[in-house]
Amino acid sequence: MAKKKKKSKGQKIFNDRPRKIFRHYIGTSEFIFSAAFTIFVVVMGVWFFAQKTNYDPGERDISYELMLAESVVDNLWEPPFVYWREPGSEVAEAAMGPEIGIYPDVAVSDGWTQVGRLKEFTSKTVYEKVDGQEGQYNSFGMQFMYFLTITKGEIEVNIELYDMGEFENSLGVYSAQRTDGSSVEQIGSAFVTRTAVGGLAIVNQFYFKFSANIEDPSITAHALKVIQAFADEQGEAGAVPAVFGILNDGLGFGFEQIGYQKSDVFQYDFAKEFWFGNPVGDSKLKYFLHEEPGESAASSLFGQIMEEHEFEYDIISQEESDVMMKHDFLKTFNTMNKLGSFVYGVEGAKTQDEAEAALNKLKSLISERTSQ
Repeated sequence: MAKKKKKSKGQKIFNDRPRKIFRHYIGTSEFIFSAAFTIFVVVMGVWFFAQKTNYDPGERDISYELMLAESVVDNLWEPPFVYWREPGSEVAEAAMGPEIGIYPDVAVSDGWTQVGRLKEFTSKTVYEKVDGQEGQYNSFGMQFMYFLTITKGEIEVNIELYDMGEFENSLGVYSAQRTDGSSVEQIGSAFVTRTAVGGLAIVNQFYFKFSANIEDPSITAHALKVIQAFADEQGEAGAVPAVFGILNDGLGFGFEQIGYQKSDVFQYDFAKEFWFGNPVGDSKLKYFLHEEPGESAASSLFGQIMEEHEFEYDIISQEESDVMMKHDFLKTFNTMNKLGSFVYGVEGAKTQDEAEAALNKLKSLISERTSQ
């Protein structure tokens, strides 16, 4: 018997047996399986490569006709949608008679009747009725919202009337909710945009929103009557801000071309209460205008905006409070200007000449205003 080799002191041996091969041959079955498997892998690889994008949905997918035949018909809801009413409420309402508050009497005439009671909401409770939109209304200084539902046959209309406190606030929310490019018509002191289920309108500081459960021409017709009657009760249009007059009378912008942003102007939390004017056509040019209480406040705001603009614009020229800039990404020409208590300018011009021409118009109107 061979003697084992003596281990050296301190040496760690994990396996002191020499490596041995106990199998001296490979079985026939193993050889056949290995060869067959190799051939199978090669054939499948060739087949996958040959297929590439050779795919016919008609051979492997379920046909559209079969899916349609096996589809489930959902009859859980059928138009027109009918609002839930508490049983017996119709009798109680008929006994009390309509209470429509601030709404004109014509709202419940010509076959239209009141559903439920008149509801009032404040800026703190309006979320109960317009959950998800209260932030927009409150950002424009909403004070009260009056909610009335009227019905005629299968038609049911919700009339929301918002007291926004000031004309510019009602214009702001009206501009935000009106579809871009939609027409605006004037009825007395009211400005109206028709929709398929009612309409939107502003009358001085008040903002109207009509929405129905179905589309019907009679809805818009009745909405116009209500708006006109309300406008007549309010009398002539109240005084509008001087800045609005510069855009409307001075530059000749129609009501639908003028917008108002109360907060986060240019996405800066310190920039508030700016007016905007959009020329008609494909031009992306936009005028902006803001008036501060005094010249020092205007200078401070001008400085803050310029400090932030330097991160996004290249300054082309600057002469005191008249700055011409070019946007780093959009490559449009913008200006930032200050005159007296006004901070103003243009943005989105395709060329520097276009920006300068538009700016000169606006600057001359502001000069006339400050010299009065």
